[in-house]
Amino acid sequence: LLSRKSHSHRIHAAFTSGKHALLAKLESTQAKIKKFIGNPRKNRRWTCSCSWLSCKKIKDLTTDIEETHPVGRLFDLDVIDINGQKLSRPSFRKCIICGCQAQECARTRKHSVNEMQSKIEEMLMEFDCQKNG
Repeated sequence: LLSRKSHSHRIHAAFTSGKHALLAKLESTQAKIKKFIGNPRKNRRWTCSCSWLSCKKIKDLTTDIEETHPVGRLFDLDVIDINGQKLSRPSFRKCIICGCQAQECARTRKHSVNEMQSKIEEMLMEFDCQKNG
């Protein structure tokens, strides 16, 4: 298992990469970001307001990151509309261990905490190797 410091560093690097991927996706749409606030080291939450990009388009971008980024399956990028309603993703999330519907695996506790921790550590180490390789 990873040392606590090494593990923390890998988590921070992964989520920083996710933040950069989100910003790159938003910039690729030529969205005008009105505000981008939050302390990623403290709460891993950011708020951005885009001047003309629809919430559905932003949700499509975040879903793409969750599904294609090397550790995107660890991200939970929520999109909330101006009425405070959370947008749902167009498809169910897949379990990082078996590929089945994640909500079903969670509901039935199909995988142990140790299995999940091991898979997450494996994903973070693979990402670190790709990034630094």
